[in-house]
Amino acid sequence: SVFILVGIFKSDFIYISKLHRLNGMALVERRWSLSSTLLYNISTHYLVLYGFTNGEDQR
Repeated sequence: SVFILVGIFKSDFIYISKLHRLNGMALVERRWSLSSTLLYNISTHYLVLYGFTNGEDQR
């Protein structure tokens, strides 16, 4: 499940780095919203994967 997690977030990090290259300093102002969005995505994906792995273990 760790590899799945890495695959899910690789696109997010690539997207943010592209934004950083395009906007430069403009991104610094929005870094908080981007990081909070990323945190939200991480927690959501983690909860989903955690539920999947728990279901597999109990079966």
